[in-house]
Amino acid sequence: MASQPPPPSHTDSNSPAPLTYSEQLALHKHEMALEYAEIQHQRDIAVLNISRLRHEITLRIETERELERVAKKETERRRQEASDNKDIVDWVVEFSICVVLTLLVAALVMGPMDMLQRMACLLEL
Repeated sequence: MASQPPPPSHTDSNSPAPLTYSEQLALHKHEMALEYAEIQHQRDIAVLNISRLRHEITLRIETERELERVAKKETERRRQEASDNKDIVDWVVEFSICVVLTLLVAALVMGPMDMLQRMACLLEL
């Protein structure tokens, strides 16, 4: 029985061969590049999230301003409508007062005239 020498540890078929120094540097450089790319990706996502939030806030502010503008317009329209209605009511009241005064004056004038006509009728008899 001839004894066979054990195979060298780096030629073991189950384990990979040890890396050379330049291969280790290349692998480390590649790992660093992947980490940098991941960090850049996370930074880009953060920038996009910040931008999205900024636009949402801007949109919310613009929407609130538009709602305030519409509410102010509606308030002004109602005020103007109330003012117009008040003008119409004032005109109707003034017209009614004029009619009542005219009728009172007519009644006062017609009353004595009616009396004069009666006296004239009596005198004619």
